[in-house]
Amino acid sequence: MIIFLSKTNTTEEIIIPNESIRIRVIANSNSKEDQKIKQKVRKSIQVQLSEMLKDAENIDDVRNILSENLYDVEYTIEKVLEKSNAINSFEVNYGYNFFPQKTYKGITYQEGNYESVVIKLGESKGDNW
Repeated sequence: MIIFLSKTNTTEEIIIPNESIRIRVIANSNSKEDQKIKQKVRKSIQVQLSEMLKDAENIDDVRNILSENLYDVEYTIEKVLEKSNAINSFEVNYGYNFFPQKTYKGITYQEGNYESVVIKLGESKGDNW
């Protein structure tokens, strides 16, 4: 994936290329425990997707692999939640989803609808830190 950077004042603004697929995990709440569970899910999914997509040669390969393997992603989430004795409800959406603007480590990610995999845990009321 290629990310382009351009300087604006003291922060960098990332323009996400059209041929990118973003990943977002939304925690049940802002409690420390729910945020910890979110991080566990995020890490497990990142590892899984990295392995799953390692042989993809282009964005169409990525789309096909994701579409054909969403059940495996859901299974991974289910197992992480079971291990954490956590909330057991979640939703996985692969498509175009709204992302709010986010500044992280001095980089601003613009709001908009992006092709993405969005994972909502429980009530999905956690902030996007």
